[in-house]
Amino acid sequence: MKISTLLSLYLLYNAVDVSTSVHSYYGDGDYNDDNYGDLYHDYAEAQQRKLEAGKGGGVLWKIIAGGATGWFIGAKHHSGRVRKMLYAKHKKEQKELYTKYYNDIYQLQDVNAELAKRLKQRQ
Repeated sequence: MKISTLLSLYLLYNAVDVSTSVHSYYGDGDYNDDNYGDLYHDYAEAQQRKLEAGKGGGVLWKIIAGGATGWFIGAKHHSGRVRKMLYAKHKKEQKELYTKYYNDIYQLQDVNAELAKRLKQRQ
C-alpha cells in the first residue's frame, strides 16, 4: 500500500511538473493575440475588395476551361490510338485482298493458258 501511494504521488508530481513546463514554454497560453486577428482581418478585407471589384469570381470558368482542355487532350490521345489500331487493321485487310487478287490473276492466267493449249489442239 505504501508503494502504490508513493507511486501515485510521484506520478502526480511529474504530471504537474510537465504541465507547468509546457505552459512556460508556450508562454501564458493566450493564443488569441492581436497579430493573428489582424492577419485574418486583413485577409477578409482583401477578399471582400476582390468580390466587390468583380475579380473574385471566375472559379466556374476555370473549372470549365480545365475540363474542356482535358477533354480535348484526351480526345487527341485516344483518337490517335484508335487511328493506329485501325491503320494496322486496314493494312492487314488490304494485304489479304491483294494476295487474293494476285492468286486469282495467277489462276486465271493458268486457265487461259490451258484453254489456249486446248484450242490449238482442236485446230
